[in-house]
Amino acid sequence: MKILGINWEHHDLMVKIGNKIKELRKNKKMSYEKIAEEIGISRNCYNLIEHGYTNFQFEILLYILDYHNISVSDFFKDFN
Repeated sequence: MKILGINWEHHDLMVKIGNKIKELRKNKKMSYEKIAEEIGISRNCYNLIEHGYTNFQFEILLYILDYHNISVSDFFKDFN
């Protein structure tokens, strides 16, 4: 359902993705600023991704997963 231009089903998925990315980062005990710098995106963009507030290119997800040495299939294996 869209309310004010927001697709809430997609938003929930983006929040789940962001939470999982945040968990990967925290497991490495790194700041989001440092990871953003190392993968070549802005701190703001990375922060928005972690909070599920932005749609982002799949390529950015690949950069993040590569940084954490995790495959796309492993990243999404626990999603329902």
